Amino acid sequence: MKRLIALTLVLFLLLAACGSGESAANGEGPTATLYYMPVVSGGDWSQALEGVTLSLDAEGDAVEQVLTALWTPPDIGRYTAALPQTVSLDGVELVGDGVALHLSAAYGELTAPARSLALAAIVHSLCSLDNVEHVTLYAGDTLVAEALSADDFLLYDKEADPYERQVKIYFPDSSAKFLYGYPYLYTVGRDVDIEAYVLQELLRGAEDIGDVVSFIPEGTEALEVYTESGTCFVSFSDVFFSDMPDTYLKRRAVVYAIVNSLTSIAGIDSVQLLRNGESVVSYGEIPLDQPLTLNEHIQGGSGDREVTLFLYCEQTETLVSIPIMAEAAEGDLAVVTILNTVLAAGNEAGYRTPIPAGTTLADPPEIQDRILNINLSSEFLEAGTAEMIELALTSIARSLSDQIGLDGIRVLVNGQDIIVDGVSFSDIIYF
Repeated sequence: MKRLIALTLVLFLLLAACGSGESAANGEGPTATLYYMPVVSGGDWSQALEGVTLSLDAEGDAVEQVLTALWTPPDIGRYTAALPQTVSLDGVELVGDGVALHLSAAYGELTAPARSLALAAIVHSLCSLDNVEHVTLYAGDTLVAEALSADDFLLYDKEADPYERQVKIYFPDSSAKFLYGYPYLYTVGRDVDIEAYVLQELLRGAEDIGDVVSFIPEGTEALEVYTESGTCFVSFSDVFFSDMPDTYLKRRAVVYAIVNSLTSIAGIDSVQLLRNGESVVSYGEIPLDQPLTLNEHIQGGSGDREVTLFLYCEQTETLVSIPIMAEAAEGDLAVVTILNTVLAAGNEAGYRTPIPAGTTLADPPEIQDRILNINLSSEFLEAGTAEMIELALTSIARSLSDQIGLDGIRVLVNGQDIIVDGVSFSDIIYF
């Protein structure tokens, strides 16, 4: 199976002669196809590469001419180089039918999307020459890519069958707390199932994308993938289940990296994971008996706030800390954001909140003598028994304890003390 470069790019084949180091049809001499980023409206650069025909000096070195042209677009107003001026060319070696380039270490300091764009531009431009079949790239002393050819990139002829698909592929950070999405833009034929490409990227891992990792068990194979009525069915090999990660957070990261990535594809609303084509009950604590939908709570992003919820685990009958991301409304105090997130929490990947659904703040919380006074709506009493009320209050207290810098909380319902089954919960709950 072809290796897919981690594309935040789509390569638009505007010229049919991708491999045209041949003489131009009009007899004017040899040409090459150089790839640049086209400038779009507003002066921004598009996340794409566009092929431009370059006439070569038949008496000069073709590789040298192509490399020089990569840093110097023919029309500055229309194109910009995929290789920034901060990256220099330190050396070139011709080895058989391949070219080995030595770039400065600055290449490795580019962002992952910029590295991918630059690598694609180099490989496709050089491989448009008749005598170049593959490219090896070094950044300083580090081998970046070995013997890449134009076929190692996902490329389709946009003129022949244009169909652009944009997705986000999610990978977790090393803590496994959250997922971070990376935009991928593919141009594919209309009969191509983009789901297979997304799974291939996920199984390949995040080897060239910043500070993210993959916890999908090594050796996992996607045996089958298809979509029906908005649900994407993915059948994995036994390894995916038998060698699942050893912690809940890693298991959650594995499952929702797949689910969130696939549901970013237009037309896919949910994902059903299978084992050798058969349904399974769970992946650790995470139920798999029903299709899973996008989980926004574990998607990291700027402007979001990390909140630790304490949710109930049926298996152990205890409260377990679960980190999620909460979007803070503009002007909200941190304590209000956290409290609203705690109250609105539903079931989270195998765990459930003991706080009754529909519970809200009856009034804004007030701080007095380092105690947070919380007045909840009457829905809170639907927890029922005194035991469940105590569990719900403990969940609120523990979720707030490490995040608001206070000494404790006191909880009322519609301004009244909570009394259930003759048990009073009017005392302050200290952290």
